[in-house]
Amino acid sequence: MAFIRAVFCLLFLLFSLFILAPIQMLAIWRHWPLQHVIQMSFSRTLCLILGIKVFVHGKKSGAVAQFIVSNHVSWTDILCLSSVYPVVFLAKSEVARWPLLGLFAKIQKTIFIPRHLKQNVSLINQQIIDVLHSGKSVVLFPEGTSGDGTHVLPFYASHFEPLSKIDNNIHITPITIVYRDQAGLIDIGWYGDMELLPHFISVLKKTDKQCHLFVGDQINVDGKDRKALCRETEHAIRQMLSYARQS
Repeated sequence: MAFIRAVFCLLFLLFSLFILAPIQMLAIWRHWPLQHVIQMSFSRTLCLILGIKVFVHGKKSGAVAQFIVSNHVSWTDILCLSSVYPVVFLAKSEVARWPLLGLFAKIQKTIFIPRHLKQNVSLINQQIIDVLHSGKSVVLFPEGTSGDGTHVLPFYASHFEPLSKIDNNIHITPITIVYRDQAGLIDIGWYGDMELLPHFISVLKKTDKQCHLFVGDQINVDGKDRKALCRETEHAIRQMLSYARQS
């Protein structure tokens, strides 16, 4: 089954490269709503091929532009979130060099974070402002790295700063990502010194994979500095993870 999934995944990525990617580039350039349909359909199809069922708990906001903040477990988080929300991600610069997926990330205007973060914080934050002003949603993984999904790592407040400079009525949408199967929690985490290809194969081998997205109440930004917003969001995500582990 893992081999069959791998073959279908490769075939779909090649189809996307030669057929969907050019259409998506044009749709983004011309600001066509079709771009959101393509992004979400692409992600939903890959989730289907990988055998990941996505479940959303809580009420999705109707706002066009959202600042979505989530815990980070694996590269699969990107597919699961973008199967539900048309979004722009913040990602480490290494993602840009991934085979095929790196190209798709560039097409989607992913904001890449260089290793030398301190010298680039203001530049990254300005890109976040530009995306939100354009009416698109941004996804931030403030832990700075992925974990095994059993706990939430401390959040970094650097990229909460743009929220105080946005003219639009932007709120924070906290989301907690949990992977499980019929028996309970499962480890799909990609962390430490794990290589991408072996981890990809291990994901293919797992059966009955479920990704549960717990959407929390929106967090009001007004009058709060980046550190206060970071603490409040981290607390909300930790609470949802605790609830998810007990349910």
